Amino acid sequence: MGKPKTTRPRRASAAARKAPRAPAKRALAPALKKRADALRAAAQARARKRGRAAVAHIRELREHIADDYFDIGQALVTLGDEDVVRALGYDDRATMLRAELDLSVTTADKLVELATRVDRSVLRTLDQERAAAVLALVDATPEPDTFEGLLTKPFALPGGEEPMDLRAAPVEAIKGAARTLRQGRVPPGKRGKGFTTTPEERAAFAEAIAPVERDRGLRAATTFRLVASRKGHGPVVEVRIPLRMFDAAVRLLAKGK
Repeated sequence: MGKPKTTRPRRASAAARKAPRAPAKRALAPALKKRADALRAAAQARARKRGRAAVAHIRELREHIADDYFDIGQALVTLGDEDVVRALGYDDRATMLRAELDLSVTTADKLVELATRVDRSVLRTLDQERAAAVLALVDATPEPDTFEGLLTKPFALPGGEEPMDLRAAPVEAIKGAARTLRQGRVPPGKRGKGFTTTPEERAAFAEAIAPVERDRGLRAATTFRLVASRKGHGPVVEVRIPLRMFDAAVRLLAKGK
């Protein structure tokens, strides 16, 4: 008898060897969907509560900040007294402010302006930069406007542009409006109302500091700033320069005359 035939197992085809497909996702059962929606809503409610608490806290802190810079402005009025400055051992207010408080005269004057011309309760609703910008706009308008009055309604811009909400508009836009109004009212060579300088003063300033600006080393380390003033002597120049470069800068400035 011959040997019985044996059958060899067939090799699985390439298609059969492939991993089985994952079953198609089924929609969540109504109960599970309801549970998921409830969890999502609860998470949103918690996030909303945290956000509202943060907003309330910031508003409260902002009121304290307004009170703080109002009180600082009031104290700076005292430090504007020349007798007080000399009693503290300084020859001038600018030096005293820098040494004692690291404040520039410009910043101090802005704080004094706010504290002496704007009600504390109004300042609590605005940040310092916005309040200063609105005050500059008050000074620039040709009408006898008040700080509070400008905040009550949209401000009509020159040139027929869309009125501006001073509580919401960008601070730079408010400053720009004040600058435009001042420049439109100031005759050549005259000083306008508010803190500003004339084109002639800015040109003279640029010419005066040009020798230092042309020196690469001094230019990188020195800061010049032209600051407008209401006083009769006109604008002042604020300078910050390393002591070791002071003599070189003075020689260049003197040579440029």
